Amino acid sequence: MKALTEKLLHYLVLILVTAFAVWVMWKLSAKGQQNHRHGVARVRPHLPVTAPKAPVAIEPLKHTLCEISTTYAGKIQPWETYRIGFEFSGRVASLGTNS
Repeated sequence: MKALTEKLLHYLVLILVTAFAVWVMWKLSAKGQQNHRHGVARVRPHLPVTAPKAPVAIEPLKHTLCEISTTYAGKIQPWETYRIGFEFSGRVASLGTNS
């Protein structure tokens, strides 16, 4: 019974939040419609046609090689991990090469 009451309470809260959101959208929409009917429109201020140019130094492009070396500190962690097992116990005597 407690789980049912909690579930109903959650749904009631969600319905109230949704109803409030719809009411806010309706009020904002009605306000925008009212301003549009009365000829009140939001007008952006006119920007000057020619803005003053900022002083900028221009230099020709130079082709040069530069060495970039950086060091980073951190941990390397794998994306996936696997557990493996062997049929026989013991130590590895030597490692072979892939041929």
